[in-house]
Amino acid sequence: MPTVSTIIPFKNVREYIEESLNSIISQSLTNREIILVDDGSTDGSGAFAKALSEQYDWIRYTTTDHRWPGGARNAGISIAKGDYINFADADDIVPGYTYEKMYNEAVRCDADCVIGKAVRLDDSVGKMRASSLHQKVYFQYHHKTNIREYTNLVYDTTVWNKMIKRDFWQRNNISFPELTPYQDIPATFQMHYCAKEIVMMDEVVYIWRVRTGDNKSITQQKAKLDNLQARLNMISLVDNYCADHVKEERLQKAKRIKWLDVDLKNFMNESLSMDDATALKMMGKIRDYIVSTGLTETISEMPVLVAEQYNALLKSDLNRLRQLRLFEQHDFGQIPSFRSFRKTKGQFPSEIVSKKQSDLTTTIDMELLTQRIIKISEESQGILIRGYAFLKHQPVNKANTVRMDAFIIKTNGECVRKIMISQNKSSFASKKGMDSDGNALVDYSWAGYTLLIDSETIESLETGSYHVRIKWDSYGQHRDTTLRGFRKSYAESFSGNHIVLKTGKAVEISSTLLNELEIKIIEC
Repeated sequence: MPTVSTIIPFKNVREYIEESLNSIISQSLTNREIILVDDGSTDGSGAFAKALSEQYDWIRYTTTDHRWPGGARNAGISIAKGDYINFADADDIVPGYTYEKMYNEAVRCDADCVIGKAVRLDDSVGKMRASSLHQKVYFQYHHKTNIREYTNLVYDTTVWNKMIKRDFWQRNNISFPELTPYQDIPATFQMHYCAKEIVMMDEVVYIWRVRTGDNKSITQQKAKLDNLQARLNMISLVDNYCADHVKEERLQKAKRIKWLDVDLKNFMNESLSMDDATALKMMGKIRDYIVSTGLTETISEMPVLVAEQYNALLKSDLNRLRQLRLFEQHDFGQIPSFRSFRKTKGQFPSEIVSKKQSDLTTTIDMELLTQRIIKISEESQGILIRGYAFLKHQPVNKANTVRMDAFIIKTNGECVRKIMISQNKSSFASKKGMDSDGNALVDYSWAGYTLLIDSETIESLETGSYHVRIKWDSYGQHRDTTLRGFRKSYAESFSGNHIVLKTGKAVEISSTLLNELEIKIIEC
């Protein structure tokens, strides 16, 4: 019996399928099967997939009749034999060794599901960037957790960054809606709610392609009203499931905020690209859903600029909505901010946000830590790392109390040792708080840090890969995250330049797909 069944639905992706399947076939995990489900391809994708199934006895090819990805996945699950199932789309890429790492974690922890990070591949320029959706999960390694304990998992609504026990999936009668896009959303929410033990990996396990040209994926076509209706249908299925099963108010609230933060906001953002008639229909559909589900009460809990957009939508004020969206796109990052009565406030133009409503607390609550590694050097006392870290719009000056702690951790989340880190002034960070003319907008001048991994710590590390984790606290804001901001162009200068240790091993410094600092201890 195979250990893992990888189910891959596809339709008309001939230009991508070869690269995608090569990345999956070449995975290091052995004793597995791949199930290719052709949902009615007419461009040669099916012939290519079928030929692969004839070449490899552990690749199976089957067909469905235009049932969309949900139906094709259901068909694949029904014939899967693996202890675990996972999924991929035939236009995306899986990094090497991913399946072996996920499977080993699943078995080691006896987890219902193992999940990991994703990055987006911009097809037009061939560059990768963080997935904004998965960043909202605030991924860090968790040995075992679940959505009741860690409600940010409401944002983890893609199916292909997971490895799931097949009997757990089937025992809980989880399936994908068919004949619709966004079918991941209800299936993954039910999976999360039923799961008692989930392992979160602090590693990229999936490269999610952003297609360009005419052959865009269904979920990239947000300007279409049919897509909006499909999204509303899918989140309504989750609403119904929650009404019947979910008693935890914390989770219900997290779900409501996610709908406003992502699922509805993504379509509301399209008001700039729609003609007036289509935009007003879009606004009407969203307004009807918000009013009918009582989401109006949650709008006040959103970041101020987002709340203002929803208020404009509820009033059918298209001009106001577009004005706010344009400001959000082009000018929001350039507004001055300041501390007043223990709150951070923004100096918005009065026609955008009134002074009374200028509190940025909720906005900052949902911000990721902005990071950049400026310099890494080998010193007599060890490896010295200089950079900066701050939250956008929140000042970091000399009078501000910022606490930073740093730890060496294994990639499985195990903490090895606390290391020295100190706050200092940074001209690089200061420039991030200025406009193009050099005028100060936000004081980030003391957002710098100096971090030392001393020689004794380096010598004590076993062979393997390590990250640096930092805990950052300021003005009641707390962030616990992997040290990142290591630009690939800078990382290339370290390529092949190993720091040789007394033990006969060597240190290799590199950058992950998310520009996170990775320290590898290798045999010379």
